[in-house]
Amino acid sequence: MERAAQLERIVRIREVIELTGLSKSSVYRLIRNKELPKPVRISRGTVGIREGDVQRFLDSRKPAEDGETGPRCADDPTSE
Repeated sequence: MERAAQLERIVRIREVIELTGLSKSSVYRLIRNKELPKPVRISRGTVGIREGDVQRFLDSRKPAEDGETGPRCADDPTSE
């Protein structure tokens, strides 16, 4: 097998945020709680996560039920 075919793309944290829709603090919390893998160092001061690991994380998440959009704020006038 060709070496280039074996390489996996590393996505920067900014792209992980875009792919998952999570905040930066939520991404780092998931890493700390070992729900997302530890980032790999790309260069000094630059880290990323393997794209396949991000995809596996997304695939492992439970789909939202119909009409479920997440928790509501207490001051949300549409909350019951």
